[in-house]
Amino acid sequence: MAGTLIQPFTYIIILKSSLLLQFSGINGVLYYTPQILEQAGVGVLLSNLGISNTSASILISALVTLLMLPSIGIAMRFMDVAGRRLVP
Repeated sequence: MAGTLIQPFTYIIILKSSLLLQFSGINGVLYYTPQILEQAGVGVLLSNLGISNTSASILISALVTLLMLPSIGIAMRFMDVAGRRLVP
């Protein structure tokens, strides 16, 4: 009986902690990247190309996100290969 009462409480704690991790991890950084880049003046660097400050920050944010995709794929492949080694 005691084990069945602890399980829902454990699930609630796990779900709450995973939600907090989403906001404090890379997702939080990526969400605010356009505002950070805009305040840092990245638009000045790309003003010679005729790109506005807001467009430049969104463009760079999209570029960072697209560069993350192959990195994630490489990391997943490495973990798959490394995880299949036999422990002596």
